[in-house]
Amino acid sequence: MILKQSPAPVPAAPAAQVAVELRRPLWTTNRIVWCAIFVLLLAQWGLFRQFALREVVWSYPSDYDQLAYLEQSYQTYERILEHGLVLGLEEGMGLRLGHLRMNAAGATLHLQAAVLYLLLGPSRMSALTLNFLYFALLQCVLVATVRWLTGRWSVALLALGLLLTTRTAFFYAGGLFDFRLDFIVLCLLGICICLAIRSNLFASWRWSAVTGLALADLGTFRFVTLAHLAGIAAAFLLFLAILWLAVRSDPSRRRKVERQMIGCAIAGGILLLVAAPVLWHHRQAIHDYYYIGHVTGSEKQIRAEAAGTTTTWASAKYYPTSLVWDHAGVRYFKLCGIILAILAAAAAARWALGSVRRRAEGFLAEFDFPAAAFFLACCILIPLAVLERDQAKSPVVANVAVVPLVWVMVLAATGLAGGRRGIDWIGRWGLIAAAAVALWTAAGAQFDHYARRTPMSLNRDGIERLLAMYDQMAEQCRAMGWVTPAVAADCIAADYLAHKNLSVLAYERHGYVIDAGQSLGQLQEYSTPELFERLRRSDFVVLSHGTGPPPYYEYPFDRQMRQMHPQLVEWCDENMVALQSLHVFDRDVTLYMRPAVQLQAAADGWITSDGLIVTTLGRMLRSAPHLEMRGQADFRLLHGTPHVHAKLLEAGHEPVDVPATITVTAGTDYLLKADVSPSLVTDDGPVRIRLTFDEHFVPVQIGTSNDPRELVMQVPTSATLHR
Repeated sequence: MILKQSPAPVPAAPAAQVAVELRRPLWTTNRIVWCAIFVLLLAQWGLFRQFALREVVWSYPSDYDQLAYLEQSYQTYERILEHGLVLGLEEGMGLRLGHLRMNAAGATLHLQAAVLYLLLGPSRMSALTLNFLYFALLQCVLVATVRWLTGRWSVALLALGLLLTTRTAFFYAGGLFDFRLDFIVLCLLGICICLAIRSNLFASWRWSAVTGLALADLGTFRFVTLAHLAGIAAAFLLFLAILWLAVRSDPSRRRKVERQMIGCAIAGGILLLVAAPVLWHHRQAIHDYYYIGHVTGSEKQIRAEAAGTTTTWASAKYYPTSLVWDHAGVRYFKLCGIILAILAAAAAARWALGSVRRRAEGFLAEFDFPAAAFFLACCILIPLAVLERDQAKSPVVANVAVVPLVWVMVLAATGLAGGRRGIDWIGRWGLIAAAAVALWTAAGAQFDHYARRTPMSLNRDGIERLLAMYDQMAEQCRAMGWVTPAVAADCIAADYLAHKNLSVLAYERHGYVIDAGQSLGQLQEYSTPELFERLRRSDFVVLSHGTGPPPYYEYPFDRQMRQMHPQLVEWCDENMVALQSLHVFDRDVTLYMRPAVQLQAAADGWITSDGLIVTTLGRMLRSAPHLEMRGQADFRLLHGTPHVHAKLLEAGHEPVDVPATITVTAGTDYLLKADVSPSLVTDDGPVRIRLTFDEHFVPVQIGTSNDPRELVMQVPTSATLHR
């Protein structure tokens, strides 16, 4: 019997050798490119920050809208500090008593900014950082989606270069350095489009749900985008329905279309689930802002005249023109022409060589190129069509079509390079060349914008004087205890005179919480009696006179103020006190303040034996040294009309007696006067007049109440200074 010898066991490889064989390369192509993109974002942040510090955050917030959003975000932050994060956000959302004014345009911008302030501190720089974070997220999502779709980094970097070449981030209003809804809406809509494409146009239910969450963020961030999304969804579902009828004989394609319809329903259901309660909560504010302000209001015709869109043709071409010139920009379309020329040359070479299809690669096999083209066309045309229906046009809002415009170019370039049939080595090198040109052009565009001076820094001296004016207004409010001062300005076209500048700048520069109100300022003219009545109710009046050429369009209110300027100056000189004059941009500006006083007595409105403290500003008292106070009191509780004694109190000076009288005018009405010699007032800041009385009564002693205090009479209901 022959025994078979079993083979000798193979010795196991050393553990270190196995580890070396299983170890993957640390620096793969994907990691290298993502690291490069991260470095690019860091470079963008550096440019963004130095530009913001040099040109933006030291100055006043321009272009009106961001004033309201900044004020609301600062108020929400203060509520968070006062009541905690959850309760503060609830007040910011309007879910609690004492809530902030609800924003009719969107619900979450000020909330997101307020939370960011907890990390970075409340400032304009922190607010604008929110814009940058959304822009960085858009870039990452765009690159990842194009890379997933095409399998090529060259196309992904081409898309990034196209996005960074567009002009919209640096548009004077609604751009990266303007804290309002528009720029973040651009980013959110772009992210939603990328996620919709990543879901294979809603064929993937998981990615459809992710898209629905992004759509919910977008819909609650700005309400009008819900109209855009509804139009896009209706058009795309109609396209899918027609496609389903066309392919109903092909089971596999029919099932895919059915999955896409269900995916659309999933995304739309999530959007409605989140957005519907928010819309219902804001229904009254939305009605007043859009229906009354934009549909039935009288101002829409004035805004149409200002935008030059009073004819049908002018209105129809407004937003396409704005998209091309203001947001995409000439440089973008030149770059598109160069890219198409490069890829057309590559296509011609492929046709000439003929047999170059070895190892060709193309789009994801199941991706529907025609459906994507239709979807992107809807994302461009439908928002512009919805916006066109509003008679009050804005040069800012057409930016929503920028990202789908980039996607159209990406699909066109990839299709020209081979697309569905496969991208061979000629198309591959054509895309690499196109991506290199796009990135080079984008770098040039970014540095070109960031390296320029703006009108802010070019007029810094005048703006510094303007900021000093708002500093003085804030200090006067603090001295007088005004929390809601009424501000009147005589020029709507000059955004640097807007009343909310006082609120925002007082908080940013001094930490004062002021909610300035607008007593004068609208697009239409005022009747003369109403105009002067509003001036009488104003705490501050800002009058200005243009020194440059007349504007191409003048609002009716601005025209009325220009024509009445002499009468306004005369009225303010007689009834108010001029604090300062300055020149900024092309206007001479004069600030007036109401000669007002602040009364300090017991919290329940009684003057006790300790007397009454009257506080005003020294410069006010010198200009209007006669103090008159009127009120009502029951002098039967006293031994007759009391005598009054007054002393002028200034810091660092001895008290000075000033003449004072009290007169009973009719029954219980009284008039209290104090006359201060202007030569006695040496301080411009807060000064006090203390009034004491030689009579009082004690309610507990006479049986009227259990109050043990020594009372004189009730505090005056009005107090004014006169010249």
